[in-house]
Amino acid sequence: MIPRRWSSRLLVLGTLLFALLVAFTTRSIYREWREQIGQSRADAIFQLVQGKGPMRPTDTPGATAWLNLELKRYRQRIADPARARLYGEVADWRDSGAVPPPFEPIRQVLATPLPPLPDPTGAALPRLLPPEALGEAAPIPAGDPALPLRAQRYLELDGRWFVVTRRQALDTPDLDGLGNTSNRFLARAAPHLRDLGGRLERALSEHPLPAVPGDRPPRVVRLYALSEDGTLITLPLSDPASRRRATVEEGRELRKLPELPTFVSNEFYFRFDFSDPAVQSYYSGLYLDLGGQGLVATLTVPERDAATGVRWLVGADLTFDLDWPAFARRIEPPMVSTAVRLPGLGRQPWAEVQAALGSSPPAALRKAVAALAGREPSEGTPAPGQPNVVHGVVEGQGAVAAFQVASNTWLLVLFPKTEPHLPLLPVTLSAAMLALL
Repeated sequence: MIPRRWSSRLLVLGTLLFALLVAFTTRSIYREWREQIGQSRADAIFQLVQGKGPMRPTDTPGATAWLNLELKRYRQRIADPARARLYGEVADWRDSGAVPPPFEPIRQVLATPLPPLPDPTGAALPRLLPPEALGEAAPIPAGDPALPLRAQRYLELDGRWFVVTRRQALDTPDLDGLGNTSNRFLARAAPHLRDLGGRLERALSEHPLPAVPGDRPPRVVRLYALSEDGTLITLPLSDPASRRRATVEEGRELRKLPELPTFVSNEFYFRFDFSDPAVQSYYSGLYLDLGGQGLVATLTVPERDAATGVRWLVGADLTFDLDWPAFARRIEPPMVSTAVRLPGLGRQPWAEVQAALGSSPPAALRKAVAALAGREPSEGTPAPGQPNVVHGVVEGQGAVAAFQVASNTWLLVLFPKTEPHLPLLPVTLSAAMLALL
C-alpha cells in the first residue's frame, strides 16, 4: 500500500501533468483550428482555381482574385508607415474618377489637348510596316490563321516605332486611305503619343514618382491610344538604345490572343461621358498586364476627334517593383509559393516552369509542377488564350497557378487539396491521464 504522504505527492504530480496535457491539448486544438481555417480558405480557392475564365483586365476569376487580395494585404508587410500608406492608395484607390496624388503629373500630361489637324501636304504621314520590317522571323499576312480576327503591324514616325493591332476588317497596308476611320485615328494618335512621350519625360524629371512599394519608383512602360472600334496603338517607353527591341517585344505580346477581335476590352477602358466637357480620368488599380509587363496600373483620359466624332482615349501603364521572392515566402500556409525567373512561356509552359524551378522550392510544389509537365505532350497548353496566368490541376494534390508578375518573373502558387484532421494524440493522452487520476 502506497504511504499517505506519497499518495498526496502522486496526486499533485498527476494533477500537474493533467494540467500540462490540457494546456498542450488546448494549444494543439487552437493550432488545428487555425490550420483548418487556412485549409478551408485554400479549399475554397482551390475550387475557384480549377475553373478558367476569360483573362480580360476586368475579370478576376479564381486565382487572379486571390492574387488581387494578396496585393492589397501586402500593405501590412511594409515597415515604413508613410510608404505603406502610399502603397495602400495605389493598390486600393476607391475614386475611379481621379488618380492617386503621386500620379497627378502623369494625368496632366495625358490630358494635354489634342492639337489641330496638321496640313496634310506638309506633315509627315506615319508609315505602316509589316512585322518582318523590324526583324521578325517571318511575315504575317492578312488572313493568316495565326491571326484569324486581328491584324498586327508596326508604325514608324520620325524615327519612333509604334505597335498597332486592330480587326482584320479595318486593316490596310498603308495609311493613304484616311477615309478609313481607323487609319485616320492612327494618323492623329501617333504624333500625339510621340509628343506626349517628350512631355512625360520632362514632367517626371521635375516631379519624380515616389518609391513604392519597394526602393524604386514605378516606371511608365508605355503610352497608348485606343479607339472605340478597338484599334490600339502603343508606344513602348525605354531608353533610346533599346527602343527597337522594346517595340518588337511589344508587338509579339500584342499578337497573342488572336482569337479575340480586339486585344483589350472596351468595358475596361471606356468609362467616360464623352458629352461632358469637364476633366475626366480613370485609374484602374493593380492588375496583371496582358502585354507581358507584369503588375501594372493604368491611367486613362478621354479624347474625341471633333471632325469625325470618333471617341478614343489616351492611357499610360505603370509597372511596380516588388520583392517577389519575399512576397512568395510570406504567403500564409497551407498555400505554397515561390518566384522564378522566366521571360515568357511557350507551347509547353509547365515544362519550362519545371526547368526554371530547380531544386530549392518546396517538394509539394515541385511535385505538382512535375505532374503537370509530365502530361503536357497529350494536353497541350493548359490555359490557351491566357498569356499571363496559367492554371493546372493535379488530382489528389491541388491546383497550381503561375502568374506573370513582372516582365521576367513568374509567381508560382500551389493551392493544396487538404482534408481536416483532429489532434488525436493529445486528446487520447488527456483522457488516459484523467482516467488514471
